[in-house]
Amino acid sequence: MLSRRIIYIAILIGTGTFASFYGGNIPYLLFYLVLLLPVFCILYTLYVNFRFKIHQTIGKVKLVKRELIPYRFVLANEDLFTFTSIKVTFFDDKSHIKQESEERDLCLGPKTSKVLSGTVCGDYRGIYEIGAKSVEIQDFLYLFKITYPIRNRLRMIVSPRIVPLDKLKLQNFIQDQLNTKNSFHPQDPVYEMELRKYQNSDSRKLIHWKASAKKQELLSKKILDIEKPDTLLFFDLHPVSEFDEVNLIVEDKIIELTIGISRLFFQERVPLQVLYQEKNVQNKEIKTKRNFDDFYQHCSELSFQAKDFGTTLLLEWIQAHGLQDSYLLITSFLDKISCAEILRLRKLGLRLSFFYIRKSREDYAWIMLKAMEEAGIEVYDIWMEEDLLQTYGLNSR
Repeated sequence: MLSRRIIYIAILIGTGTFASFYGGNIPYLLFYLVLLLPVFCILYTLYVNFRFKIHQTIGKVKLVKRELIPYRFVLANEDLFTFTSIKVTFFDDKSHIKQESEERDLCLGPKTSKVLSGTVCGDYRGIYEIGAKSVEIQDFLYLFKITYPIRNRLRMIVSPRIVPLDKLKLQNFIQDQLNTKNSFHPQDPVYEMELRKYQNSDSRKLIHWKASAKKQELLSKKILDIEKPDTLLFFDLHPVSEFDEVNLIVEDKIIELTIGISRLFFQERVPLQVLYQEKNVQNKEIKTKRNFDDFYQHCSELSFQAKDFGTTLLLEWIQAHGLQDSYLLITSFLDKISCAEILRLRKLGLRLSFFYIRKSREDYAWIMLKAMEEAGIEVYDIWMEEDLLQTYGLNSR
């Protein structure tokens, strides 16, 4: 293209010089024709942009992340003259297209078309555009190259994967929970020290005879109903970065990890409470298949716009509802203050699992993560572009 422009400028200078020295109708006609050529070239690209036809289809609109579906792309010239050079650019930031032919720069004769078939998949959960993004059109003299956006674009709805995280250390943790559950016998009552007046419906075994003798009235012991404490899973919906690409990858990893852990607990029939913050704090209980399916569907639509980080949500929840035995936290944020708070919780005897999504290779959070590990916290340092299926899947190496 550069060489053609140099040749054009040389011809323009030559015809201009010829017209200046010799004058006359023909020299000036040649000069004006050469001078107007760029205008004709630009008008040509505009004409081609409005005259060529693009038709693209996909197998379905709703799919799961990394699921391959058929994709078909047709570029047609319905005009009476040749379209010399049309180059199609496809979306590749969130999806990938694999075609039988990788031809991109197309030349279409009159009344002809080009069909490209292949597959497409979404790389991240969400709703976004796929397929052809823009076309680059060159004029017939190859002087100009102008890019025009595709007017009718395809959109698809991508749900997150359900990743089997069988190699997580949580398997041991879940087994501990199951052992606790199996060793508990609901028929064995546990009594509170607090007493109350005897009621006719109470069993005589509940009467505290010594206290009744002192008070000169019948007093019975309260039964404390013990339920196995649920494990609480907190995940962070706070915006993670100022860069959209980083946000997309990290958010997808947090959602995928949350769903995978929820599935692990559900399969082992261990109750799990999942907590996160949208406009308000949300609390989802995962006990039945319907619970899990509803939560999975909800995760497909979540947006990362929480005002507080996951660690803050965890601390506020404990302050409002008291301590429970087991907590899991998934976040991409870690500083000295949040690290100190997590270590403080560990000193209280709580069992903690901390999942940290690393956004940068230069992140020095490993120092704090090491301190957590030494304190007995189960730490998972996960790079944002790491494939959870390859790392923690059952068939991974």
